[in-house]
Amino acid sequence: PAERLARVGEGQLAAPPICKEFWSHLDEHGLLPSPNDRKQFLEACRRPPRVAIRANPLKIDTSISTWTSSLEKRRQWRFSPVPWSSLGFFVDSGQGAVGNVVEHALGEFFVQEATSMLPAEVLWGCLKKSPSRRNLEHTAVLDLCAAPGGKTTHLAALMGGKGLIVANDASAARCRALRANLVVAGVKNAIVENADGTDFGERFPRCFDGVLVDAPCTGMGTVRKNRSVLRQWPGDFLEEAVVRQMSLLRAGWLSLRPGGALVYSTCSLSWDENEGLIQAFLQEHSGEAAIADISWLLGAPSALGWQGTLRIWPHVRDTDGFFVAALRKLNVGVSAGSGDPRPKRLGDTDWSPPLLECLAYPEGFSKASVEEASMCQEALRAEFGAGLLDVVAGVELHVRAGGRRELWLLPPALSAARSRGPAPFSPGIVVGRMHAGGFHRSAEFSLFAARSGSAAKSWTAAGALTQRLLACLEGDVQDFNAVLNASAEEPTLGLQGCEQWMRRLSSARVAPDGATYGSLIKAAVREGASSSAIAWFDRMEAAGVSGDVVKYTMVCDACARAGDTALAERWLLRMCHKGVRPNVVVFAALLKAFARLGDAPRADLWLRRMDCTGVRANGPCYNAVLRAHITAEDVAGAKSILDRMQLEGMQLEGVV
Repeated sequence: PAERLARVGEGQLAAPPICKEFWSHLDEHGLLPSPNDRKQFLEACRRPPRVAIRANPLKIDTSISTWTSSLEKRRQWRFSPVPWSSLGFFVDSGQGAVGNVVEHALGEFFVQEATSMLPAEVLWGCLKKSPSRRNLEHTAVLDLCAAPGGKTTHLAALMGGKGLIVANDASAARCRALRANLVVAGVKNAIVENADGTDFGERFPRCFDGVLVDAPCTGMGTVRKNRSVLRQWPGDFLEEAVVRQMSLLRAGWLSLRPGGALVYSTCSLSWDENEGLIQAFLQEHSGEAAIADISWLLGAPSALGWQGTLRIWPHVRDTDGFFVAALRKLNVGVSAGSGDPRPKRLGDTDWSPPLLECLAYPEGFSKASVEEASMCQEALRAEFGAGLLDVVAGVELHVRAGGRRELWLLPPALSAARSRGPAPFSPGIVVGRMHAGGFHRSAEFSLFAARSGSAAKSWTAAGALTQRLLACLEGDVQDFNAVLNASAEEPTLGLQGCEQWMRRLSSARVAPDGATYGSLIKAAVREGASSSAIAWFDRMEAAGVSGDVVKYTMVCDACARAGDTALAERWLLRMCHKGVRPNVVVFAALLKAFARLGDAPRADLWLRRMDCTGVRANGPCYNAVLRAHITAEDVAGAKSILDRMQLEGMQLEGVV
């Protein structure tokens, strides 16, 4: 509802149910021992979660500060920085449509909980501080539990699209979502694997410079958005989760080269999944593993907890609960002062030999011929302009044999592999395909390369939006809704673009929901097409989808802006008859329409009706009624409203 789009943190929700076993668990391990801390924890759990976004420099052609300033002005948002990430920002106002704007559809930013930005920042910081840091061009990182891709795309942005990321997930469906997000983010240095993460220790022993294990967990730290998560103690599920987490941690450790860094993280609050698990792992790997210093992350060692690990409580940073530990793999047998602890065969300009032994160049692929590469590049340069060189820099063009003869961009590490083998779930990006007439660009490459600020000849934000679903292997109603909302926000698409996507949705036999119709109504309202807004509202109800306060408000506002106050009144009354309680926004829209017409009697009537419905008039409402009296030259009526405003403590807004 519209009233919930106010600044996050101002409202209070009912306290979530928390089982007594949770408090006993905290007591057992000395967590939150202070009664005041526990009170603050409960108060934080009553607040809705803060919305945060992470900028994606792979898709932004200006500085991050310039981009954020432009976005704040364009979208009427207000940002504040996430303390541990230069790319992260809390959205402190105007956040209702954060995920439904063209900049999000193009991958310029991702909606991501602030604490979920910690693992990538910690791992990248540890890699930069490593005494055996490899040249960035040949740094290899494993994201063991990668889907849906928030942390993978974050790592890719920090790495500047260089090096190699192997992103794995055990679920094929989640791998599809992972791949779609990598495409949207413009990531060109990643391959996607669909395998059990516990197998990677055997498949890639001592191969990676960095490993990220964001382990599946009980999710206790997400209590602010998943309010029932602490209703019951997870019991057997917790024990199973710890066993799985330890297996993944061991596999990630085996795949880490000596001198490398591993980051383990969960969104849980339990000791067993966090400090207890790390403690057991360190005992198991005594002399081989050490906790890495991450005090630089928050600027003070005092911010850290057990043995230098990081535990974030919801009330401390006004975020979700989270845990992060960074481990360094020691070089057993290397004496102090002996120089570079890496094996001598690993040069700063080479890929790790173990990595090249374990990677496999995908079967069915071959390097594109000079003629094929030239034809492809000329076609893309004619369409995308000179900016194409920046988009495809550092990757190589390869051909996938078969009837379609697809051209792919593959990370250079695959070309250097010393053997051939089955192709991973996704080895790279499909650029297009060769045919008798030349070259045909793929839909996913349009989305991969799209930037809203680009001056390229024929690709625009609107053009890339129309490719968004085509780049994904599966599209459900949420995917369609994301594009519909972005289309409604984008002037070059608007209502016409939304209606085109509605036809695509129908052709795909996907059932529309309230959000689908909401985008169509919003697009109509933005264009001042009140009749179209009403028509789509009626179609929504005919489809069995009930209207809510937001949609009624949009239709009333559209009628009021069109000057048809009688129709706006009928819609407001229809809203009440349907049992939908109107809010102050819909009344304000109607009162402003009366103000423009100078209809003081009707303005007074609806101000009284507000009192009857229990909706308290705010400043804009009183100012609108005052304007109506001024326009009607009703001095006595205006003075009466002024007196009431003074009594209510309301301020004048531009009224002489």
